[in-house]
Amino acid sequence: MLKVAAPAGEFFLAAHVERPVILLSGGVGLTPMVAMLETLAEGEAGVPVHYVHGTHDRDTHAMRDHVRAVAGRGKSITVTDFHQTPLEDEVAGRDYDVAGIITDEWLVANTPVGEADYYICGPRPFLRHAVSTLSLAGVPSDRIHYEFFGPADELLAA
Repeated sequence: MLKVAAPAGEFFLAAHVERPVILLSGGVGLTPMVAMLETLAEGEAGVPVHYVHGTHDRDTHAMRDHVRAVAGRGKSITVTDFHQTPLEDEVAGRDYDVAGIITDEWLVANTPVGEADYYICGPRPFLRHAVSTLSLAGVPSDRIHYEFFGPADELLAA
């Protein structure tokens, strides 16, 4: 028996992008972010776009090459990949950009918190931390958009 849940929430990219866009994901949360990135790259958004993704290592890093190719087709798109525990043969600058997790300090220092719309997707602990960080940094709640993306039992336990 396969247990599934219907899509929930209203998590989508704004039809008219007027501010910088930060696509922030953890683990499998990159799935909707890649679709948003493709839309922004194809539509020539005209605003800076930051795609920031965190995962364990190269072996769990889905769609890395695709994301880099899409980003190369758009204007003003920056990609930053975090590998929490890089494998021994991984090389910074080739396989990932930053070793470790996406920290509060990095997010505030490297994204335009005073201007941007944030789209966040990932497991519940990732979401909780990211939303809290951005709220404490002064990002208005109407510019923080998020969707839970992970095992349904995590959502039910929340």
